[in-house]
Amino acid sequence: MSATNTQPRRLRTVVTGWTRNSSIALVANAGGSSLVRFASNLVLSRLLAPEAFGVVLFITSIQFVMALLSETGIGAFIIRSEKGNAPHVLDTVWTISALRGLALALIGVVIAPFVAPLLGQGEYTTVLQVSALTFLIAGLRSPAANTQRRERKDYYNSLVEFGVFVLTTVLTLLLAWWLRSYWGLILGTIGGSAIGTVASYVCYKGSWRRLRIDRDVAMELWRFSRFIAASSALTIVIVQFDKFFIVGSMPMEVVGLYSMAWSLAMMPEKLVVQFSRRVFYPEVAHQIRQGPATPRTYHHPIRVIRPLVGFVCGGAVTFGPTFFEICFDPRYLTAGAFFSILCVRPILAAFSRPAENMMVALGHPRTKFTADVMRAAYLPVAGWVSFHYFGVWGLLVAVTAVELLPILYYTVLLKRHHVFQFRREVPTLVAALAGLAIGEGMALGWDLIAG
Repeated sequence: MSATNTQPRRLRTVVTGWTRNSSIALVANAGGSSLVRFASNLVLSRLLAPEAFGVVLFITSIQFVMALLSETGIGAFIIRSEKGNAPHVLDTVWTISALRGLALALIGVVIAPFVAPLLGQGEYTTVLQVSALTFLIAGLRSPAANTQRRERKDYYNSLVEFGVFVLTTVLTLLLAWWLRSYWGLILGTIGGSAIGTVASYVCYKGSWRRLRIDRDVAMELWRFSRFIAASSALTIVIVQFDKFFIVGSMPMEVVGLYSMAWSLAMMPEKLVVQFSRRVFYPEVAHQIRQGPATPRTYHHPIRVIRPLVGFVCGGAVTFGPTFFEICFDPRYLTAGAFFSILCVRPILAAFSRPAENMMVALGHPRTKFTADVMRAAYLPVAGWVSFHYFGVWGLLVAVTAVELLPILYYTVLLKRHHVFQFRREVPTLVAALAGLAIGEGMALGWDLIAG
């Protein structure tokens, strides 16, 4: 009897341990979100024309630039500050965040009539103004999630983020089905922002804040945020160059196809980036504090996820066009070719992003800035030249290859610190080649069956 009763208890203990493990929660959140996003895109491709996704890409790109140029680093400030969980600190950063959101919303409304025509999309001025509401809503979000991260309870944030994402997706699908235009996606985004703000209060204890500005805290935050400006400018070039280039030079239908391909191809890269920053970096930093870094310090934490990304993305490179042919509306077939090219990028990121965080853990944070300069210097030149001679396909290849220079740079640095061994990179390369071969075989098999 007692032995039987202990089995459910042990199972509950194991499950609780899994859900409270930030690494597992992060991977589960990324994997679950990817499946939900794929399913929603599958449905949306049958409800909406490609132009709708192009409009969303146009709007989100402008909003991304506005948000990044005004970035205050509140999350990092709360985690870093010795008094980051003090009520007067949280009240101050919340007040500043709310004022920033209000300012961005007003600026978005004012500049829309000038920015939209500048990019050749003057007919979307109104939708750009309406979407500025997301700034105001997001600015009211409670900083409670950052206090959870400060207390090393990020697993709970992952659960909340996934719940918000699912609710937002359901709302967007319903609005798209009802409106049958890009307004469904825009209003879904605004509604999702509202859901996230409500969740930041409902899902966290002690999340309510009041209007207050402590002058000392505000000045400390200002000094902290100044150092973010240079990095933010580089990030804008790295992340948004291709979007603005395509929006300004291609029909909105092509922009929409690119948006669809990008949103799916970048899901594994997002996992790599989050894993490197939120799991890999804390782990190697802890090991380095315990003793000198070795090749095992660098290679062991990524021994599973990197070959996995290589295998999945390798298969997507060769099977991507067939995958779109099977699953998506015929209007989106060209996006399959875009997707195939872009899936090379997460494989490269699986090499560069962990290396980047390893160098920071070794005490060389400036190397990240150097790598970002490489990316920012490469993209405009390579992107423009490639587009000039080969059109959108050349631009895709240039965007995909953005991580090559950082990989070479970090490889040299890691070898100097005696933590890099090429033989430990082989499994990832083999997995990627295996994925390429299997994907090609699946594509040929489908052609035989369908033809």
